Amino acid sequence: MSRSDFRRILGATAVLLIALAPAAFAAGFNVAWNDCAGSGGVAAKVFACDTNTGTEDLVVSVRAPAGISRWVSFECELFFRMSVEPVPPWWQLRNQSGQSSQCRNGALSVLPVPPPGSTCTDAYLGQGAGGIGTYQIAPSGKSNQARLLTVFAVPMGTESVLQAGEEYFVQRVVVTHAKSAGSGACASCNLPVCAFVSFVRVVQVNGAPGGNVEVSTAAESPSAAWQEGSDFCRQSNAARKSSWGAVKSIYR
Repeated sequence: MSRSDFRRILGATAVLLIALAPAAFAAGFNVAWNDCAGSGGVAAKVFACDTNTGTEDLVVSVRAPAGISRWVSFECELFFRMSVEPVPPWWQLRNQSGQSSQCRNGALSVLPVPPPGSTCTDAYLGQGAGGIGTYQIAPSGKSNQARLLTVFAVPMGTESVLQAGEEYFVQRVVVTHAKSAGSGACASCNLPVCAFVSFVRVVQVNGAPGGNVEVSTAAESPSAAWQEGSDFCRQSNAARKSSWGAVKSIYR
């Protein structure tokens, strides 16, 4: 074999190896039921509304942007869009300032701990702290929506590097089945709803190279449907982005 033939074969082999290499994931958020989208999460959930026990897990994750060397926190804005208006009683989940007498008050919580058995990368490593900033019915006058704002962080000094494109667990939104059946049930558990993320903000320690990065585009799973809500999830997911300063003030 001549030297030129060898070079041609070597070049062709290199091109083939590049073509066969797995594609790198771009930065983007995911939302799915049961687990992170890339770890077996599902895009739709159906509940018979026939029991008041048990829970549903809605999991938000993010494929990390490049250049995150000192990650310390995830901030998230998530919306529930209803198929009716106003927001029905089953989705009235939290009493708070300016919002009282919610039919299922206390049926919503958010955890910095992945679901049991999840293989999604957990950057918190059991040290996450934070919670709900607000669960607001009809934000900005949108009477068929509810907005959930959250923040979870690790202690200063435990910040870490995030690998670009890797899927990281952000939060587990736990919705209980309380008041779904029988006497005292809150109406409209059976109606379609679409859950979608507006942004996940990847926060670094002050002064870290590149600063904070707001991920506002979806990766594999931009939304998650409840009770056959897929049609609503195919509609525009446009939503107003909020100033995080207002949310952070809640924790001061």
